[in-house]
Amino acid sequence: MQKSYFPLANAQWISGRDTFPLNRIQCVNPTHLKIIPFNKIMWQDKHNIAYRRDKTCRCCGGLRYEQCDIRFPGILYEQPPNSYNEIYKVLDGCHRIQKMIDQGLTEGVFFVMTREEYNGTNPN
Repeated sequence: MQKSYFPLANAQWISGRDTFPLNRIQCVNPTHLKIIPFNKIMWQDKHNIAYRRDKTCRCCGGLRYEQCDIRFPGILYEQPPNSYNEIYKVLDGCHRIQKMIDQGLTEGVFFVMTREEYNGTNPN
């Protein structure tokens, strides 16, 4: 039986100060979809009250927030708990998360990768 994966291109995703090499992700397995509460997810500037990824977003001027489609899952990877007890880090979907929060949602559907998958040592 053939596995159904969504391969990602060898590219870089740039957001604010960070550059994330997408070629570190081997594949995103659709069987890794999980419902995750937002209070367990960490993303850049989450706890910076002055910065929100919404209509006034400093990375896109609100364009990516307005155009994002919350029907598509974001991508997270597991990490050791931080001081806020958040155990997932966002690789893709910050604007979608903010849009869901603004619509009153408290959790969302995400592709979740283990650290081994994220590092490319376990492609299953």
